[in-house]
Amino acid sequence: MKMLYISSVPLPSPYANRLQVVKMSEAFSKLCDFTLCISGIKGSAADVFKYYHVTKPFDIRELGRAPKYLRSVVYTWKAIRIVWKEKPDVIFVREAPLAFALSFFFKPIVFEMHDFPEHRMWLHRILFSRVAFVISTNRWKAERLTEVFGVPAERLMYVPNGVDLSEFAVTQSPREAREKLGLPQNATIVLYSGQLFSWKGGDVLLSATKYLPNGISVYFVGGTEDDRKKVAETFPGYDKTKVTILPHQPHDLIPLYLRAADVLIVPNTAREDISKFYTSPIKLFEYLASKKPIVCSDIPSLREIISEEEVMFFTPDDPRDLARAIETTIARIDDAARRIEKGFEKVRGYTWDSRAEAVLSFLRKNGL
Repeated sequence: MKMLYISSVPLPSPYANRLQVVKMSEAFSKLCDFTLCISGIKGSAADVFKYYHVTKPFDIRELGRAPKYLRSVVYTWKAIRIVWKEKPDVIFVREAPLAFALSFFFKPIVFEMHDFPEHRMWLHRILFSRVAFVISTNRWKAERLTEVFGVPAERLMYVPNGVDLSEFAVTQSPREAREKLGLPQNATIVLYSGQLFSWKGGDVLLSATKYLPNGISVYFVGGTEDDRKKVAETFPGYDKTKVTILPHQPHDLIPLYLRAADVLIVPNTAREDISKFYTSPIKLFEYLASKKPIVCSDIPSLREIISEEEVMFFTPDDPRDLARAIETTIARIDDAARRIEKGFEKVRGYTWDSRAEAVLSFLRKNGL
């Protein structure tokens, strides 16, 4: 099978959706004739592979630069030219406007849906009728695609995101990880890694710090400069003796930060549908792979993957209950160890390689 994956994102970038593009590209390239087309590369393809710890390089093409107001048209036109020249067996797309445009020129289009449409439903209805298959990253979206848009089950696949287990098989001890990262050896470290978007619930964790006893240090690892400024403006009086907000870190350092922590937090809000229903958080799979205790917001998008057997849940958007869950996890070491074991056993079934194999198997089963 010859696959062309087209995305309008630039690489590399600190956002998780870019990581997903690269990791799936690497996994696909192990199984088929594969090319990734993106809007641009900062540096070279080798820089992309180094940034994302890619062990099997793959073919990358650039769509090129374009003025902001013309990007959609320019990228679509350039994508059409590449498809016409390459003649792939399948075109894989994750952005709805691009999939919609390409569907008028080529088949088959496989559309991987990450959000759920909230506006212009009639346009999405046309999109779903034109693409060959839709890949959903969680079960809720897959069910809603059938209920709302009538997408038949045979054209629909549900497959969550994943993780590269080898990246999180850290050989350093927690003490060695802390020494390398300059983190305190004697503190109990509670850590959140990722962006500081409102729907990810970083504000809930920050609010929970006032209920945590001294000796527990909370670290935020990641977030853009603008988002970190917003946090400082929203919570000007947060206790800087308890909280450290670090800038975005290179991806290959994240496993080391997780190794250094005592408890990892997924504080997603239940106030926004993107968090409550749409997401398949890569962060969760990385946490499970790191073999550390995890405290999670009790929301449907997370419940699809894990249960009380693997994590400690807390009431969404409740800082006091989050603090309780953190303290309970720290105090009950034996319970946390059992959850770690169960969590790692579960995440072994959620790798990028197994995800790519499942997608290609589904496409071949359906005649591609």
